[in-house]
Amino acid sequence: MSQELKGILFTAGKSEVEAVKEYLLSQLKVLQKNGDIALDQDKNLTGLLLELCVYQLFQQAGLNIYEGRTGQEDFLIIAEENDEFKV
Repeated sequence: MSQELKGILFTAGKSEVEAVKEYLLSQLKVLQKNGDIALDQDKNLTGLLLELCVYQLFQQAGLNIYEGRTGQEDFLIIAEENDEFKV
């Protein structure tokens, strides 16, 4: 592991494997949602990458999409009165 990554994890207060894993996955989500990193080709998407792709598609369609509860759902789509979405 690089010293730079060790420093980031130390600064974030992450030292246990599960905490590091959750932290890194959450940061990957942020980077992808901000357009800083790209997803793979559609045929290769599974798990987290598929989740991010679906999230992005719903967001582009103009739906109100929110983070789901940990361990319950990946995300929520909540309809608002007078909602319109792009097809």
